[in-house]
This record gives sequence, structure tokens and C-alpha cells, in this order.
Amino acid sequence: MENTVARGQLHEDAYFTTGMQAAKRAMGLPFAVTPEVLARGQERFNVYCTPCHSRVGNGAGMIVQRGYRPAGNFHTARLMAAPLGHFFNVMTNGYGAMPDYAAQLTAQTAGRWWRISRHCS
Repeated sequence: MENTVARGQLHEDAYFTTGMQAAKRAMGLPFAVTPEVLARGQERFNVYCTPCHSRVGNGAGMIVQRGYRPAGNFHTARLMAAPLGHFFNVMTNGYGAMPDYAAQLTAQTAGRWWRISRHCS
């Protein structure tokens, strides 16, 4: 229908919903970093990421220890230098052995993935 937007399809802030800024992966968060944002990012990281990446982010989580392909190690020079938009993009679209989390990502929950992105870096 003309001049309407379906629920969940309004993406006014492409940076917030894609992690891209001027066709490049963004360097920073699209909102202010507060202690609450960091705590929520760590809590979400512990839920979604530690099974593969471990609590310290070395890529040796319990799933990997039980035979799943090794996960990314956040302590490598490449990932330590990666922009936050890289992590947001990988969580959204998947990469290598990592499945995508696009089904869990909506305009309403994009902030969750940004908080986790900040925790990964």
C-alpha cells in the first residue's frame, strides 16, 4: 500500500540497523556508551556468544571443546583492529562457521547486537 511501512520494516537509521556508514563498517557505537550499556552487552555476550567464543573471547567455548569448528578469537590482531561494524555485520549475517542471527535481529533489538559488538572489541 502506498505511503505505508510494514511493521518492523522502518529503518530510518541505516547505521543503527546495518553497521555501515558511508559504505564502510562503522568504527563506533550509534549511541552513547554508559556503564549500563556495557553491562547489558556483557550479559548478552554471555548468553549468545560464550558457547562458542568462551567468556574470555578466545574462541574455545564449550561447543568448540565438544567438536564444533573453532570460533573467532577476539584477541587476534585482526579482530582487535576490526571496527565495531564488523562484529555487528558478522552477528547479523554470519561468517565462516558462525551462523547468522538475523532472525533475532529486528529494528527493536539492533541495540542488543551493538552492545555485544562493543563487548567483543
